[in-house]
Amino acid sequence: MAEVTWPQLTRRHALPGGAPVSASPKGLVRRWAPVAGEWAAGLVPALLFTYWARSIHDNPIARSGQISGLADLQFRLTLLGLPVLVVAGWAAVRGSARTRELAVRLASPAVAGLVSGFLAGGQVFMLRGTPYPINGISGDTGNLVYWSNQVIHTGTFDNIYPPGIPHIAAWLAEAFYNNQTDLVFKPMLIVLTALSCPLVYLAWRMVLRPLPALGIAVLCGVALYLPYKQYSPLILLLLVPVIAKLAQWLRGSPAFSVRGAVLRGLWLGVMLSVLFLLYSGWHVWTFPGVVALVLCFFPWRRAGGAGRLRGLLLLVGTSVSFLAISGGYTLKMLSATSTKDLWCSQITLTQPAYIGELPFNGIQWNQPGLFPNFAGTFTGLDFYTVAMIAGLGLAVALGLRRPAVAGLVACFGGSWLLRFYFAERMVRDQNVRLFPHTTFVIQYTLTALAIIACVLVAERLGALTRTISLLSQDRAARVPGLPALPRLDAVRFASVGAMAALLLAGGLAGSALTDQYLPTPPSEHTAGSLAWSAHQLRKPDGQCPEFANKGVCTSLPAQPPAPTTVTTGPLVCNQLWDE
Repeated sequence: MAEVTWPQLTRRHALPGGAPVSASPKGLVRRWAPVAGEWAAGLVPALLFTYWARSIHDNPIARSGQISGLADLQFRLTLLGLPVLVVAGWAAVRGSARTRELAVRLASPAVAGLVSGFLAGGQVFMLRGTPYPINGISGDTGNLVYWSNQVIHTGTFDNIYPPGIPHIAAWLAEAFYNNQTDLVFKPMLIVLTALSCPLVYLAWRMVLRPLPALGIAVLCGVALYLPYKQYSPLILLLLVPVIAKLAQWLRGSPAFSVRGAVLRGLWLGVMLSVLFLLYSGWHVWTFPGVVALVLCFFPWRRAGGAGRLRGLLLLVGTSVSFLAISGGYTLKMLSATSTKDLWCSQITLTQPAYIGELPFNGIQWNQPGLFPNFAGTFTGLDFYTVAMIAGLGLAVALGLRRPAVAGLVACFGGSWLLRFYFAERMVRDQNVRLFPHTTFVIQYTLTALAIIACVLVAERLGALTRTISLLSQDRAARVPGLPALPRLDAVRFASVGAMAALLLAGGLAGSALTDQYLPTPPSEHTAGSLAWSAHQLRKPDGQCPEFANKGVCTSLPAQPPAPTTVTTGPLVCNQLWDE
């Protein structure tokens, strides 16, 4: 009887069949060629899908045009996704073990790329005819436009906001847009959206096998979709797997050489500092959990003093490279003690233990604390929350010692702790400290833990099935006339089934989210008002966008207005749509 194979959670460092990786040129090619293939298989479909969406010519303002556009995107997703699944299915039936492994490694990032390409294609469609991003140059985008202009003229900008995005936008404006920073953000945000799921998949591949990484990339990448500020959730999605990799390397550091420990630490510091310079809030909210994670995974007893030395060198290398790259901004941020976050929306006024849907995903939520549920409630908890709680418990019970699980639990715990610490001090200090943003960390980590819990349960079921099959075979051989259990050939399609389910889930969720951001008049109080505003701004050539309301549009000011965010005084509590 052929052995039944199930998808595994942890990334293996040997080639299929257990063969060690050779250090010869041929061995290096054999090792790194599939890695390069994964990068290409994820990024290329995402960008091509996004570019293809430019050929959708329906009206993004009229509801009938919106339906046609969404249907077109869904049709294209199916058209591109089916060949990926067919190839993976053929490999499962006809391919060798290495072919099946390679097919899963290439098909998984392709599915991730198609899902985020769908989201980016939705942005291309909803912004058809206007050169400006969602929300125009208002809100966060307006602030970034102002700071990017400051960077162009002075080389820096006067704010404690992370410097990465303003400097990147300034460079792009100088290189491609004749210093017009307001034209940078539409293509930049669309490209970031397109690359989100593949990049998250590739980040989680540092610690996970392809299918669990794909599950997190698709489900969490879509759930944290913010088209008007996509760089922010993307940094969070990438940060957590880097933290998990830190735990994995720290635990394995006794086996490293001194040089290997230092180099690995330097590389971790580079990744952490680049993410920090792009958006620093996630580092702050996960910091307490990371400290606990480091203390738990440090090799205190393994390999004696040599093991502790290599663990210490790993941490020193991480700290040195992090401070060398982002130390200046870190000091600037820590010294800004007088700057306060005074914005108090209805999200802030919702009971602080609520972690369900946010009001960007619904219609006419203009009261604090009113959020939808589905499948009923359990003592005030919706179905999503109950499922995530169950996933947390299973993941901790079955895999707490695994770096991926421990990293997620640490980030969840740190954010959970700071959420209530900041909320408890909000009135006394007259400072919100952006504590509602921890909702994204909590949702992400709990969803990822639930996905990993499903994989861990599958691993246990796979081991149980193999054991029962072997016992049945052995007993049938000893007892004449006793049949053995039937072969479970259908398990060979587990990878194809998982990819098909995730592709469908990504398409359905992507369509729902895109629909919520399609242009609608501000009077409807929906997230569609953000895309609507982009169509009401006059283009650089003096013409109104094709779908401006009644052909009337507003001219942009000669210079972008300075940010008007109030950082001193009492809390300012407004509803989401009070403008």
